Amino acid sequence: VFLFHLDYENNIPTFYQGFKLVFVSCLVFAQIIIDFIKKNKGDIKISWFMFPLVVLFAFLALEEVGQLHENSDKITALLSPEMAFWYTSFFANLGYQSAAWIILYLPAFLFFSIYILLLIRRFYQGGLKNIHLFLLGIAFFALVIILEIIGTHSVYFHQPPFYNYIIAMEEYLEMLGASFFATFHILLLRASIIKKREARPQI
Repeated sequence: VFLFHLDYENNIPTFYQGFKLVFVSCLVFAQIIIDFIKKNKGDIKISWFMFPLVVLFAFLALEEVGQLHENSDKITALLSPEMAFWYTSFFANLGYQSAAWIILYLPAFLFFSIYILLLIRRFYQGGLKNIHLFLLGIAFFALVIILEIIGTHSVYFHQPPFYNYIIAMEEYLEMLGASFFATFHILLLRASIIKKREARPQI
């Protein structure tokens, strides 16, 4: 059924995942605002360091609904045909035979991998709770990339039943990963609100 097919776009799973990612982006932004209002220097430092997450999750939502990764090779070819050809050919010569969007997004993957490692370090230094939920979200998203590389490889691409299993696992892991991110940030936001209430002077 098209409306619920995991390998199709512009259907219920796509919009559900897109909405969830927007929701996570809003949660992180709300966290930053609340910590700024509290004027707690320690919390503010961690929260401002989380601001790239607002951009990241908003972009992932746009990417999910707008199918940017499916068209990334066309977009880069329009922007810089020679550079796009040279870049993709370089990896093709190394033996890469999976989805082109993964290598096109590679610089962003590297940048955010370093950023996420620094962010996790800040979380532990700040004594945040439930960090394991954030780590699970990262692990599931990383598995999504690995499964995408396997599933879109020229040997397996559109070869049932293996391809169908890979796609199903990939989409479910992506949804679960976003759910873990959402749960982590809901609990973090809840803790900040409770802390703010407790900090109010008693009348």
